Amino acid sequence: MVKKYSNIDDLFRDKFENFELYPPDHIWDNVKQQIPKSGSGKQGSNFSTGGIIGITILLIITSILTIYLLHNEDKKNIETTTNESNYSSEKQLISTPRSVKLSEEKQKDTSARR
Repeated sequence: MVKKYSNIDDLFRDKFENFELYPPDHIWDNVKQQIPKSGSGKQGSNFSTGGIIGITILLIITSILTIYLLHNEDKKNIETTTNESNYSSEKQLISTPRSVKLSEEKQKDTSARR
């Protein structure tokens, strides 16, 4: 029985289904020496330590930047409020003598009419 394959993938999958290749002993000995021992506890710790340090630094920088920006915004609001109050008090100072003059003129007019 000859099987007909529609794809070359199916052909290779069928032919190599039970194929296993074992490396020579001298190569496998070299590979085993390079595999870290499971009891060392170092597996994956480099990423964890580096990740924690990186996240901590990022949080510190973000916090400092946020505090700085909020502090400057408060200063700008205080300066704006101070400038507005100074402007309104200057406006009152400017308008006060004029209103005094107007009220004095009204008093003169009313006394002249009598």
